Amino acid sequence: MVNNKNNERRKTEDIVIEKPTVSFCDRVSVLLAGFQLSDIFSTKNHSDDFNDTRAYFILGRLKLMAYAFAILVPLSFVVDVMLLEKSQMEIMFYLRIILAASLVFLAFLCKKKTTPVALNYLLPAGFLLPVIFYALTQLVLSEQNNELELAGYSFMPYLMVAMLALFPLTISYSFIIISIIFVPFLGVEIYLGQLLTLSTFNKIWAFSMFAGVTLWLQTGQLLMLLKLYRESTLDLLTGLINRRVLMKRLDKE
Repeated sequence: MVNNKNNERRKTEDIVIEKPTVSFCDRVSVLLAGFQLSDIFSTKNHSDDFNDTRAYFILGRLKLMAYAFAILVPLSFVVDVMLLEKSQMEIMFYLRIILAASLVFLAFLCKKKTTPVALNYLLPAGFLLPVIFYALTQLVLSEQNNELELAGYSFMPYLMVAMLALFPLTISYSFIIISIIFVPFLGVEIYLGQLLTLSTFNKIWAFSMFAGVTLWLQTGQLLMLLKLYRESTLDLLTGLINRRVLMKRLDKE
């Protein structure tokens, strides 16, 4: 009896308990509160209804942003009157009016079209217009003899990147918008012959930090929207969409 018990103990001690392997994707899923990395990288795994809802939400914010800039851009002409020469002030006035009119037209389009397809060209246009304005103003200001640097103009690319944090975008789409902002920004430095200077290095460094924080905030917003959407539209037991979403999709088709 004693020998049998000792043998049984030895057998149990020899048994190796295998721990479940945790893959990299599983660890990322834990960090993302149960979501997959593909959920924040692209919209391929998002439902059509979620994409429609997100597009309506984003275009609504873009419309408000466009109206706000359309009002503030002409009003800030007072600064130009105090600090710029008359010839430059006139050019800046026309550039401001053109930008404000373009933003009003953009806001009108955001009100009329609220589909994911419209989002693909309206949102890039909403950031491309101010960046073009920035590039043109830098060319005008570069003709000024003194070394006065107006923060309202030089800070515009960073402001655009910061404003991008208002929109719950995927990482891949965010990189596209950031590139739209960065290319004209870098083109101005190349045109002015300042690409290999310490000043440009500091600007690119600051731009990168703004972009990193923006991507982090956008990811948080997108995950929050996904969580709220899935909790409100999917049945916990079956994993199927509820009646409201089903009827919405049928009406659309």
